[in-house]
Amino acid sequence: MKNLKNYILIFTILGLFNSCAKDGAPGPTGPTGPQGPTGNANVQSQTFTVTNWTLSSTPSYQASITDNEITQAILNNGTISAFWADGTGGWIPLPVTVPTTTGISSQTWAVDFGLNTIDITVVNNDYSTPSNPGSQTFKIVATAGQ
Repeated sequence: MKNLKNYILIFTILGLFNSCAKDGAPGPTGPTGPQGPTGNANVQSQTFTVTNWTLSSTPSYQASITDNEITQAILNNGTISAFWADGTGGWIPLPVTVPTTTGISSQTWAVDFGLNTIDITVVNNDYSTPSNPGSQTFKIVATAGQ
């Protein structure tokens, strides 16, 4: 019984401290802080729809996208990310491996970046010939570096 009373006392005290509120108007605005380091807002984003796929001897399907935002400076010092539209408004980052529609194998969607060029490759991981990907949409995000 004594332990129960102690617990009730502790919880009552904690409740009182927890329910305290600060009343009154806010104080004056403090001084402005120092200027931060120079940032980088050089981000370019574009979407491309690919319909022309070429079957190679690998066997794989390949497509090339021309993107003039992929400069030598971005290749040397920046970052480039590629995303594949999932059909529901979302984007899947590339490269990605997904199950095939038959469920027997998986399929890899890979990307390679070059000067003004993005190459997309679709290959079945069991080395069977993949189906033609048809019309697919991709988003390319290029960020300049310093």
